[in-house]
Amino acid sequence: MINGGVGGYTVLENSIHYLTLLTDLKPDVVLLYEGINDVHPRLIGDITNDYSNYRIPWRSEGTVLPRPNPALAWLYPYRFYFLSRQILRVQQTGIGGVTSRPYPPSAEWAASLKRNSPNAYKTHLRNLSLLILAQGSRAVILPQHFVALNEADEIFIKGVTQHNVVNMEVAEELGIPFLKGLAASGAFGRDDTFDNCHFNERGSAKMADLVFEFLTANKLVPVAPSRR
Repeated sequence: MINGGVGGYTVLENSIHYLTLLTDLKPDVVLLYEGINDVHPRLIGDITNDYSNYRIPWRSEGTVLPRPNPALAWLYPYRFYFLSRQILRVQQTGIGGVTSRPYPPSAEWAASLKRNSPNAYKTHLRNLSLLILAQGSRAVILPQHFVALNEADEIFIKGVTQHNVVNMEVAEELGIPFLKGLAASGAFGRDDTFDNCHFNERGSAKMADLVFEFLTANKLVPVAPSRR
């Protein structure tokens, strides 16, 4: 099994990642664990199909990083400031920290989720699923686990829940196995994650067992040939 996921990627970015790299692996089965990261584009402005309302588009004539002031570039204090505040920030937050647009206050999130439907997410998930199936691979869609730890999470989780519904709808439409019980209450406890969604060692082991049992039940685990 190969973990081809990238932290922070939306399903649209995962589609590009699959097209450019993962498709060459010719996988037998592709597990799609999507939905949480696609809530973020719905919180910022008016959603666009390419999520450019969320990510800062790359332009050939510019860059996502700020340019240093040439008049101050010879000053040591300015160079130290620019390095610590601009360049090192990329190492701390990852490229997503400088390619994502700023978030509105959490008080505006509920209105944003109501204004920006999950339709764009559904389109991208459906297209990626169809691509996988068209290439002769099997696909499995897994709902994402998320728990609310604060008031902002209480709003955010509404978007996650909507996307898990989309996951089920796309799976049913395309005849793709869907592990419905993964999102059921009681499947995971608070001590299975170290934040609102990322599994710790205990949660990872529980997740692996649930997925393996599901794959086995759906005859998606290769059976080793018996020796005589």
